[in-house]
Amino acid sequence: MSKREKQAAKAAAQGPDAFDRWFAARYGDRWPALLAAMKVTDGQVARINPFAQPAAVEALLGALQATALSGCSAGGPLPPPARDGEGLCTHYNLDAASVRVARALPITDGARILDLCAAPGGKSLILAERMGSG
Repeated sequence: MSKREKQAAKAAAQGPDAFDRWFAARYGDRWPALLAAMKVTDGQVARINPFAQPAAVEALLGALQATALSGCSAGGPLPPPARDGEGLCTHYNLDAASVRVARALPITDGARILDLCAAPGGKSLILAERMGSG
């Protein structure tokens, strides 16, 4: 194990700031910029849950309800999903780049797709919708 790996392992094992320390030890001077990039929410889109109660979606997202997949028009972060009266999430906040990737994939009839990056499942959701009943 290299010195950097030992430092990362030691940092990961201690306290509430372990995440930050572990990645800081692993990425060094690059970590602050990487952390800032992970926190950016400007590139989000809201995927409206078509099964959620429309009134609950309208109350939370307002005009974004007009389309099933809406961009964040305010330029800031989207509100977190809420639960409607039936307990369903009103929408899902997805990374815009992930949505673009899922929309760009050419899907043919009878296609079989394996999403190897399926957590939390945004691309899988978009792909499944595009495949219809397949």
